[in-house]
Amino acid sequence: MTRVSAGPVAAIAGLALAGGALVAACHSADPTAFRLSYGLQAYACSTGPAGCTQAGDTVHEADRGDTVWVYHEIRNLVLGSSYFVTLRPDCAENVAVYRGGLQVDTVPAPVTCRDSTFETIPSDTGVVEARFVRWIVDSAIGAGTVRLRGRILVAPVRLEPQFDFGIN
Repeated sequence: MTRVSAGPVAAIAGLALAGGALVAACHSADPTAFRLSYGLQAYACSTGPAGCTQAGDTVHEADRGDTVWVYHEIRNLVLGSSYFVTLRPDCAENVAVYRGGLQVDTVPAPVTCRDSTFETIPSDTGVVEARFVRWIVDSAIGAGTVRLRGRILVAPVRLEPQFDFGIN
């Protein structure tokens, strides 16, 4: 899973390859400054009697027209934190799909509540938000590599984990 971590005020400062996934982290001299971690991963659609479920294997590529589940996980890393986290809901842009610096798709498509957000207060360390969003790979996107960028975390710091995804 691609994961980005940050403290109260941060920008992505380092990149490393770990276990085949790109991991980005914000560096700080104060280890308690890290408050949030945001992970992003793609899963295959597992078809069965219930239809397309999120139980598939992780994937790094799909065919045009395939269904892919993009999983977001935001974690609180500091015990006893009391701050607001602002998130985009399921109906807003959750994932931006880029090719060569140009945005070519959004997940979900179409976005039905563009400017909507909600706030939550993280409990002690643990998951703040875990969300699967369904992406039907648009057949209009040509074969090649795109970059998926997670977009659900708005504040207190905007983190956008991203990874390259192949379209056949």
